[in-house]
Amino acid sequence: MQSRSFFTWLFTGNLILITLILILVSSVTFQRIVRQTGRKSEVIQKELLAAQREYLEWIWRSEKNVSLRDEQIRNFCRAFNNRRSRMRLTVIDVTGHVIGDSEEAPEQMPLHTARGRPEMAAALNGISGESLRFSETMRQVFHYFSEPVFCDNARKDGQAVAGVVRLAIPVSDTEEMHHTLFYGMVFGFALTLLAAVFPVFGFAWFWYRPIKELSVAARNISQGNLESVITVPGPLELMQLASAMEQMRQTVSAQLKTIEIQQENLRTIFNGLSEAIFAADAENRVLFVNRSAENLFAIALPENPVPLQSVLQHPTILAFYERAVTYNDDVREQIQIDLSGSRKVLELQMTKIPKRLTGGGIASLLIVRDQTEAFRTAEMKVEFVANASHELRTPLTTIRTVVDNLLDNVADDPETLRQLITILDRHVGRLEAMIRDLLDLHIVENSSIPNHFEPIRTEEIRDWISGLFYTKLLDKEITLRIDAVPFTFYSDPNRLHLIFQNIVDNAIKFSHAGSEVLLNISREEHDLLIRCSDHGCGIPQEEQKKVFDRFYQSKTAKSGDNRIRGTGLGMAIVKHAAERLGGKIVLESQPGKGTMITIRIPAAMKPESP
Repeated sequence: MQSRSFFTWLFTGNLILITLILILVSSVTFQRIVRQTGRKSEVIQKELLAAQREYLEWIWRSEKNVSLRDEQIRNFCRAFNNRRSRMRLTVIDVTGHVIGDSEEAPEQMPLHTARGRPEMAAALNGISGESLRFSETMRQVFHYFSEPVFCDNARKDGQAVAGVVRLAIPVSDTEEMHHTLFYGMVFGFALTLLAAVFPVFGFAWFWYRPIKELSVAARNISQGNLESVITVPGPLELMQLASAMEQMRQTVSAQLKTIEIQQENLRTIFNGLSEAIFAADAENRVLFVNRSAENLFAIALPENPVPLQSVLQHPTILAFYERAVTYNDDVREQIQIDLSGSRKVLELQMTKIPKRLTGGGIASLLIVRDQTEAFRTAEMKVEFVANASHELRTPLTTIRTVVDNLLDNVADDPETLRQLITILDRHVGRLEAMIRDLLDLHIVENSSIPNHFEPIRTEEIRDWISGLFYTKLLDKEITLRIDAVPFTFYSDPNRLHLIFQNIVDNAIKFSHAGSEVLLNISREEHDLLIRCSDHGCGIPQEEQKKVFDRFYQSKTAKSGDNRIRGTGLGMAIVKHAAERLGGKIVLESQPGKGTMITIRIPAAMKPESP
């Protein structure tokens, strides 16, 4: 009896002890799982609600037609019922009218005001809401989550709420889940006893590790770290989520690289423009200047945005900018300023860029075009027209006078007839020279006319020049000495003849009677070297830069003998012909002592025959 009682006591005691341990372990494990699943379920539900709110805000902003907007919201709610049958999604406007519901028709639902609905009151005040209460409509307890719906991107304090989106989860579902979990754990722990603790631990770790890795990956993306590849092993859903995040990382990274390439291409395009460009923001701070601006104004852009006045210190340009920035349309103005020691003619243009295109970046462009050469060319053309008109008028007047005299009966006076014909010949020659120079200038300036290279011997050039200027040299009693090293080279004979003809003609024209003109033709490595010097009147220092300009005549040429005056095109012809042959020209001159012109032209040399 005692043994039986002890056995019963021992058996009962062990059974109670095991039962207590099982109950304790089951209770602790159950409560822990309930808390974790409750927290995770709450987080997921709130994230889901936030996603629905963002989509509804998008509908609210994009669809201005209220009827169409409400229809889209109702369709969205019905579709949500198909996806989440155990949850209920409701969209309510600020007056309490239900716009859409995932369970019932909105028009059949009562007015949902904030009274008795704490989650509604919170959402209407612009914050997230949550409550646990009995639903009179569904006749059961629900856990409600609510979010305010704004109709604008920016959410600022005090902004009016457009509506409320609410997610309701039946508490019975949660309780049913808790009961199922409890009985399952009791059955599992009854079979496996204390060993069931390890599978639970392993199960928790199995879910925790991939979620933690996804959280770290999301934090890296939010901080701009797009280098780490996202690979998360685990359940199918988490692998799909990791794959989606990896695609998002790659897309963002590719878009950032595309933006960088586009910005670099834009900088390259701006730097390739001949116009000087200053890009400024709405606060008139310089964000970018191109290479032409740096070269024109001798500036360098600081690393950080600085006021335009700190970069461009020219009062006239800054005054134009301050005036133009107040206008909405493009503004243009032409000014003249002293820049880098010379007088410049600049065309200023102010272009405003709409805010919708800049995103708060570049707000205006200051474009500066250097019109100095064009302005100078226009002035020279005006001067040329005046000179040409004068040059044409003089011989034409003379020719008209001679013709009138010839119409008189002068046949019986041979001497007078001879003088008149001589005058006609001289002035017709002046007209022919002017026309010839104009045609020659057109030929050397026309880039569509290609070079035609042929073998040329220096002896041929020497003989041609001697014959060409024989009469003129005798007339002015000037000696022309040609030093030509015998060799053969390849070049365009027409352009080369224009060079020799004009430099020698100029040297003879401005040399004193009885002086000497020296023409030297030699080779230096693979270049043809031409030097022509005289002992004439020379050219003042301030005029030497203008000698090669079209239509320009020096003061000496204008004030000298009319017989030596030209059209002002000769040296321009020489310059353009040399440049078309790839050469360079240098002028050295001293007033009263003479002038020397040096021309270096690349020319393939033909080896001399043995």
